Amino acid sequence: MIEDVTVNLKQLLYAGFFAINTLCVNVALAEAVSDPSEAPSNGVLPVVSGTTILTISGGENYWSRQNFGGGETAVISAVSDSGESLPDGQYRYEYRELMVETPLTPQAVAKGADPERSRRPQGGSRVIASGRFEVVGGTIIYQ
Repeated sequence: MIEDVTVNLKQLLYAGFFAINTLCVNVALAEAVSDPSEAPSNGVLPVVSGTTILTISGGENYWSRQNFGGGETAVISAVSDSGESLPDGQYRYEYRELMVETPLTPQAVAKGADPERSRRPQGGSRVIASGRFEVVGGTIIYQ
């Protein structure tokens, strides 16, 4: 009997530790993505589950838009879409996640979820990261 209680307490402690650890990691990731002005140190942008768009403009009338599916890694590069090096100059980037309406499952509605309050706006987006960089001799310098 005492051994069963000890085993159950250990399992409960492990489950609690795992839940707190998971929560801390998720909060840290949310905070890392919440400041869109923070420049990526290596050009790699945060991976998100939704569809994202990376827009880069500047230089000599350069403009590029790349779409990424959920879970794909977006990287800012000093190479253009056509494979040529970006000319030296100032550039801006903006990385957005597309927001799509997420319909509720019948189970969620049955549990009392409000369909009107649980939807994200269709066609909207949110900025995940944005900022400026300079290309000098084929190297990106974030500002």
